[in-house]
Amino acid sequence: MPTSRPANLEQIREEARTAVAQRAEREKEEREREEREKREREQREREQRETATAAAEAAQQPQPSQSNTDASELADLVNDLINNAPTTGATTGQGGSPTLGDVGGTSATLSQTEIGAFIAAIKRCWNLLPNEQVPGLEVAVNVRLNQDGSLADVPRLISLSHPELSFVAQKALSAVAGCGPYNMLSAATYDQWQNINVTLRP
Repeated sequence: MPTSRPANLEQIREEARTAVAQRAEREKEEREREEREKREREQREREQRETATAAAEAAQQPQPSQSNTDASELADLVNDLINNAPTTGATTGQGGSPTLGDVGGTSATLSQTEIGAFIAAIKRCWNLLPNEQVPGLEVAVNVRLNQDGSLADVPRLISLSHPELSFVAQKALSAVAGCGPYNMLSAATYDQWQNINVTLRP
């Protein structure tokens, strides 16, 4: 028995060395795997950050502004609409004590009820987005009406407080054209509202 002990000891030592080496190899592989996963995770996170940053920068970039040519064409369009509008007629607005007159120049005050109902009818069809409701915006429109309250002619733009918002003025003209007939106006006072100018505000 004593003669076999050294061999057994050597075998145990060899097995121990092998176990240590295997454990070290496993630990090395585990470290390498963790490092690889860490690099891959960092790469993914970096790519996600870069993508998010690019998207945020793209969202913050202002929309391309109109060229000088486009702006000039818009101004010309508004001027043409204003220049083509008739200068005779009456005026009404939102608030105050508006008066209406006939084409002959006489004037009379329509009831606030008629004026309010007339403007309210137009504004029901004047659908503006929140960013289009600019403070101080005023759109003056000439309206020619038949005695039954239907349009006698296409509405015409008289003035626009913000010339760059010509599309808002076009919406106002469309609202006037689309919301008739305006039968809230009394036929007895037709000579006072057959040709009137309306000032619309959001």
